[in-house]
Amino acid sequence: IKRLKDYLTVLQQRLESTTEQQGALSSELPSTSPSSVAAISSRSVIHKPFTQSRIPPDLPMHPAPRHITEEELSVLESCLHRWRTEIENDTRDLQESISRIHRTIELMYSDKSMIQVPYRLHAVLVHEGQANAGHYWAYIFDHRESRWMKYNDIAVTKSSWEELVRDSFGGYRNASAYCLMYINDKAQFLIQEEFNKETGQPL
Repeated sequence: IKRLKDYLTVLQQRLESTTEQQGALSSELPSTSPSSVAAISSRSVIHKPFTQSRIPPDLPMHPAPRHITEEELSVLESCLHRWRTEIENDTRDLQESISRIHRTIELMYSDKSMIQVPYRLHAVLVHEGQANAGHYWAYIFDHRESRWMKYNDIAVTKSSWEELVRDSFGGYRNASAYCLMYINDKAQFLIQEEFNKETGQPL
């Protein structure tokens, strides 16, 4: 699943880049008409103040290209249309690939071979700090008491699902879930223990 999600991220980034290119080409296409070229050619040269007080005699009055033939204009329009078509095809292919990955991830959880054994979240290991240093604590579900317990060094306290979620989601906080542990929901020996009725100690 992680590889699929990483690949999905790459495809989405490529799709965004392709969409930007498509927008740039779309904005360029209208400007290739003869009237647009003439309008561009008719613009005067703007000189920055204090850097050039007069126009040099050998400086052309209009920016390049000052002349364009119908044949050159036709080639330019043909290239722009072809590039836009290629980008649109790439965009469509990327969108289809993203949709296929989404479907693969969704169907993965409905595969019969993946749902034969029911499981439940049993413990969460939380890390606070940087990659090379920090502090760990754990949340473990007490099935006998049906509540979450927080194990932080020598301190063992009652906790809640809300606190677990708050410490696990990360974001702008330094703490985030480091490891999730699941157990077989059908395996009774993992969630039920026999206790001595007199001492209350597990047998």
